[in-house]
Amino acid sequence: MKVVLAAAVAALTATAAFADFNDKKPINATVTGATPSGYPRTMVEGLDAVVRDAYPGSAISFKPNSPGGGVVAIAEKQADFTATATGTEIRLANEGKDPYKTPLKGKFSYVMMLYDNQFMHFIMTKEWAEANGIRSWADIAARKPKMRLAINRPDNPQTTIGGPYEVMKAYGFTINDVAKWGGSYVLGNSQIGLDALTDDKADVFMNARNLGDSLLKDVASKRPLAWIDGDMAHMQKAAET
Repeated sequence: MKVVLAAAVAALTATAAFADFNDKKPINATVTGATPSGYPRTMVEGLDAVVRDAYPGSAISFKPNSPGGGVVAIAEKQADFTATATGTEIRLANEGKDPYKTPLKGKFSYVMMLYDNQFMHFIMTKEWAEANGIRSWADIAARKPKMRLAINRPDNPQTTIGGPYEVMKAYGFTINDVAKWGGSYVLGNSQIGLDALTDDKADVFMNARNLGDSLLKDVASKRPLAWIDGDMAHMQKAAET
């Protein structure tokens, strides 16, 4: 998953027209694209500190949103930058495909790539896995276990297109089947999902995190976890959506 920083065209135009290395006027900007919890909020707070140090009196504010909603916000001039858009949101926004109502091409611009190596994690608690005889995606499809699933919202394209929602389909079931099997959902970003695992409100976690994640390791120290095994053929099928 490649995450980029994008900006409203108007904001970039103004910056390009008046930028000067000797200009120390305060900079005010609004960054959006994520919920109040998680790394984007911390990133914006760090950016605010850096900008204020270089340009006294500046203020970088954070406006909660979603990765997909952030692209709409900058296109409609409700914010200046969005910090969590991936190629998925950008492509769909440019083309005006669901969840976007109209094409937004030309209304925002690429600024920079923040990182290109965040990975989808499919994890379960060992307690739940042992109680239900689950080691793999194939086991889930066959046994149809009751689970409390922590997963991102279905209207978040970067974690649904080619992500867990599509992996489920590749194995012959859908997100709706989880409820039919007696299960429930904790919908939200990865931080919400990790909190649910920690607080024993979820048994299974399907969301994007960085490899070697310290927060995930902390959860595992409190509730032993295991990877959900999957074969490459099914993963490739999901990725091709």
